[in-house]
Amino acid sequence: ASWDEVGLGFLNLIYYNNEADPSAVRRQIAWRTDFWDVGARTQIGDVTLMAQAMTGRTLIVPNAFFFSDTKFESAYLLAGWTISQAWRAAARVDVFSTDEKRPFPGNMSEHGNALTVAVNYLPYDWLRLTAEAIRVDSTRNQRTLEGLNPHAVENQLQLSAKFYLP
Repeated sequence: ASWDEVGLGFLNLIYYNNEADPSAVRRQIAWRTDFWDVGARTQIGDVTLMAQAMTGRTLIVPNAFFFSDTKFESAYLLAGWTISQAWRAAARVDVFSTDEKRPFPGNMSEHGNALTVAVNYLPYDWLRLTAEAIRVDSTRNQRTLEGLNPHAVENQLQLSAKFYLP
């Protein structure tokens, strides 16, 4: 029996490996990337819960003097609420990190978290209005190359209207 048949939702497990040669250089540098991904979704009344976690690595070695070996991880949890046929709300929490190793100084690693809250209103079949607030708190060492503080808290508010053709 699947998770859905017993009312638990869906569970996905994925392994990806592009089997690229990280030392191959033609018109572009080949990136060898592999990762594990697990995701789940379930419904509890009017609330949808979704979660995903990923961990992996990407590697390039274009010549004997340079390489970049980056491990990455991310995860999120989302809760969506169908308030009515016209109104929906959602909140999502993310965590993420990269850890890069390379042969010269200047660690380009990054880590942080994000929070997103959104409200959708569908007053007609042909119109959807959305308000979304996003907050990202991250430390990205690459910012120091521009003379900036590596730690930043960024906020964004987006308002959108989507029109659908019949």
